[in-house]
Amino acid sequence: MLRALRPAIRAGALSRGKVDLPAVFAALKDVKFRGWAVIELDSVPDKARTPRECAEISKKYLEDTLGMKI
Repeated sequence: MLRALRPAIRAGALSRGKVDLPAVFAALKDVKFRGWAVIELDSVPDKARTPRECAEISKKYLEDTLGMKI
């Protein structure tokens, strides 16, 4: 029932969606957040890619764009 009340969310590889991740992580840095950030791959909406490929895209984005060590 709850699923019917919210729009469908299609999560895939990072950088492929609408969330401004650089701004999110910049805000966390601004408030000196020192906790964990968990990145989950719930599904693979792009049927041309495997879950592993999406995870690799996300890892590359985190390392290359956001400068994180993984």
